[in-house]
Amino acid sequence: MNEASVPEENVTFPEVARFEVREYCADGGFAFGSLLQLCGGLGVVGIILGAIAHFVGQYFWFILIFPALIGLGVGGAGAVLLRKLRVRNPIICSFAGLAAGVFAMTTMHYLDYRAFNDRMTGAMGAEQLDFIRQVAVNIEQFQQDRENLPEDLQLLVDDLLADPEALKVFQVNSFPAFMNYSAELGVELSHRGRKGMNLGYTGSIIYWLVEMLIVAGLGFVLMSSAAAQPFCVACHEWKKEKEYGPIPPLCNPQESLKEGRVLKYPIRGDNDPVQPGDWNVQLWTCDDCEGESGVDVILRLISIDDNKAVQYKDVEKISYPAEAVAPLVYALTRDEPAKGESAAAAEQEEDESQQA
Repeated sequence: MNEASVPEENVTFPEVARFEVREYCADGGFAFGSLLQLCGGLGVVGIILGAIAHFVGQYFWFILIFPALIGLGVGGAGAVLLRKLRVRNPIICSFAGLAAGVFAMTTMHYLDYRAFNDRMTGAMGAEQLDFIRQVAVNIEQFQQDRENLPEDLQLLVDDLLADPEALKVFQVNSFPAFMNYSAELGVELSHRGRKGMNLGYTGSIIYWLVEMLIVAGLGFVLMSSAAAQPFCVACHEWKKEKEYGPIPPLCNPQESLKEGRVLKYPIRGDNDPVQPGDWNVQLWTCDDCEGESGVDVILRLISIDDNKAVQYKDVEKISYPAEAVAPLVYALTRDEPAKGESAAAAEQEEDESQQA
């Protein structure tokens, strides 16, 4: 027998209290010094994640998966930083997360360029490499003036012109030139070490942009969400949430709570499993203010995926005054059976089963 039965559609619920409410709005505040620290911290995070990605990429690279992990790293680290620094502006934080994601991927590609440059320098020495690069970059000018060049320089020009691939390699004298050369080589998608499809010049650029979009997008979303969480201005601390429910679908609390009407809803019991369409309610309050700060209410609709995992979707965010805390807690708390009632109910159930 369920501890809380789903009511019929015509059942009404007693009103506990009524309040003036408003739609929830993120605080949006920040200190300029904290913002600078956040940007600096995100820069360090971008360098670290870019360096890790560069190192791992020398051995293997899982397309789309690794960029997603980098994006989660950027967004997760950014969320921790902004909470510690109390930066609550979602717009600024979201763009800071986006910029950190772009910076992390740019760092990875730049370290790839430095590694390429180090290999070239190690193979022939810095002075000789610089000399050949100068000739390669200005090859057309040297070709036109070939007859007036020393013999050894004429031979170098001829060798470069005779080997277009070597010419392209020696023309890589900057980071943009390296990215262009890498795109010309093309990103190759392989499967279990076997040779795979080459994306070509345009495809490689599109692929890099998609990777950067994934990293920057996750940083954008995660930091925006973290900065939008309820904040207590009175004591300058983040509010803490407590969850209540689940409330059965026919007891939809959305309309009443939006209007500021707090009703006494039945809550599913321990033996009454959660169902798709149930409601979960979060109350965000500040423990330090002891009722002086308002309470923010987040209504979440429950669904269950194919793997039987419970999913939550935020549907409404409403701000109630401070005096609404106690009525809301009462309205959203399941009534416990009176002393001895549960034992009597269990006995009755056992008798009924024996008779059957």
